Amino acid sequence: MSRLRQLRKEKNLTISELGEKIGMSYSNIAMLERGERNFTADTLKIFSNFFNCSIDYFLGHSNIRNNNILNSDINLYSQLNNLTNEQIEY
Repeated sequence: MSRLRQLRKEKNLTISELGEKIGMSYSNIAMLERGERNFTADTLKIFSNFFNCSIDYFLGHSNIRNNNILNSDINLYSQLNNLTNEQIEY
């Protein structure tokens, strides 16, 4: 099953309902799901924003659904790494 179809089904949307929400035709979405049409940069942005996932996840290149979690972990690590010994002991 394509990641597009998986994400669409998770939201309990038909192809028609998804098309209405993002302004895309039924046939275009159906062909993308079946792999009969390639994603453009614009369609990747639309889908990743709608499904709140990274493009890598959407394309099946990663199992990390949303990079926001990863980015917040990196930010926290950076902040902790910059603490002085006095701040750590407090």
